[in-house]
Amino acid sequence: MPLLVQGQAKYFVYLKDKAGSENLAPETFLSERSLIRRTSQHIVVTGKDLPVSATYLTEIRKAGFRVIGKSKWLNAVLVEGDTARTNTLKALPFVKGIEGNADIRGDISLGKYARLRSKFDLPPPVDYGSSATQIRMLGADTMHTSGYRGRGVLVAVMDAGFPGVNTADAFAHLRSSNKIKHTYNYVYDTPDVYRDNAHGTNVLSIIAGSIPGKLSGTAPEADVALYVTEDALEYNESKIEEVYWVLAAEHADSLGADVINTSLGYYEFIDTTQNYTYQQMDGKTTIIARGADYATRTGMIVVNSAGNEGNDKWRYICTPADAEYVIAVGAVNAGRQKAAFSSFGPSADGRIKPDVSAMGQATALSNSGSSVYTGNGTSYSGPLIAGFMAGLRQQFPTLTALQLRDILIRSADRYLTPDNEYGYGIPSYTRARAIAYRDYIVMANAPENLQILAYPNPLASSRELSIALNGRLLPDTEKVTVTDNWGRVIRRDMEKARLNLQDLDDGVYNISVMHEGKMYSGRLVIKK
Repeated sequence: MPLLVQGQAKYFVYLKDKAGSENLAPETFLSERSLIRRTSQHIVVTGKDLPVSATYLTEIRKAGFRVIGKSKWLNAVLVEGDTARTNTLKALPFVKGIEGNADIRGDISLGKYARLRSKFDLPPPVDYGSSATQIRMLGADTMHTSGYRGRGVLVAVMDAGFPGVNTADAFAHLRSSNKIKHTYNYVYDTPDVYRDNAHGTNVLSIIAGSIPGKLSGTAPEADVALYVTEDALEYNESKIEEVYWVLAAEHADSLGADVINTSLGYYEFIDTTQNYTYQQMDGKTTIIARGADYATRTGMIVVNSAGNEGNDKWRYICTPADAEYVIAVGAVNAGRQKAAFSSFGPSADGRIKPDVSAMGQATALSNSGSSVYTGNGTSYSGPLIAGFMAGLRQQFPTLTALQLRDILIRSADRYLTPDNEYGYGIPSYTRARAIAYRDYIVMANAPENLQILAYPNPLASSRELSIALNGRLLPDTEKVTVTDNWGRVIRRDMEKARLNLQDLDDGVYNISVMHEGKMYSGRLVIKK
């Protein structure tokens, strides 16, 4: 355990550019699996993906600071150094600024064990012999019998520790099949994650655990990468944990991870001057929300617990559940009713949150031994959905992460009447499968002579869009859906005559039309 050195501070330093990295080939900093994931989803490698400038790292070290971590997405570095040299760091010509203009941990003199409360200490578990209820609630049993158990899908889990994963029965199949692909503890800068708080162990058991006749995760055949980003042992709740999360997400991206699960959330800290306000839960303000937002843009499915503040004064979702394309998961009980502790939405900018719900009250899980218990918290509803998404990813490998997110939400039982307690409700595998085939798979494989034609193409966004099927103009009352290249729905089921594209950026979009009971699609280029 590292000792706290007086006069040493940790800073999250933003850089002005990426000098020297501009001409690096993608294969030098992304794995083949990561590049394949992007190519299959038509996602280009951008400047955000380029590594942090090696020249700047050298200069930072010369200035007397140790580089702990690097974030290419945020173009920032986590460094440690003498507080007496802070002004030297700020004065470096390539430094844009320092997060909070101070130590990222806040005022560390407040004490090692000063956490206001533990985000893991919910009602104690009781004996429970089966995970059938939580599996069947999502229809994941049907998914499993259909052959989709997450095989070949890589799930990255960010949490507080995974003690027992290297010994417990629930994870023996992961060990024997070499399914634990990578581990790293960002809190203690070591590959050892089999220590500290067992919260991560519980979460992993819900995703990928397996004890025949007693417990099954929603994706028991998935590959996993395990990251410790939460400082649960020393109880130092601070923004540095958000930085650790971003570093882990970037590593997961470089490995080619398909799904990220995070059963963590942030809004208050030991140093109360760092606390977030509800108005900052807008999906684009906090460090971790900005990182999670870009993680979704790389083609990864990001799942996050909504939070356990439903009974508290705060009451709202925590970050990064506020990020726009993160799948925020609320908790329900076995009777499909909202758990009282489950955090409420909306996001500060008015978006429906949570996105979906799953069983987070009396959820079956395994601990660092080999027993099966139940536990309460959105920490446990989130991984049910993460494993569920791994199964969908296995079944529909050609669909983008955001297309799968759209399918998940549309499959939920409150999709037509969403609210900020349940979100869009509890997803269903059979409905998700039907939506995927009807709106994406059949559409994508329609014979070429049945594809719709959009013209003029490219389209100046200020001009009217005309759509023809087999050379015949479709009526203005036909319903049109527009998605971008990431699969995000831009316009849904709008009458062609009312379709306004003037505010869209230049780029390639997918347009689809349901005509006489059949779905047709085509691509549209907008170029002003």
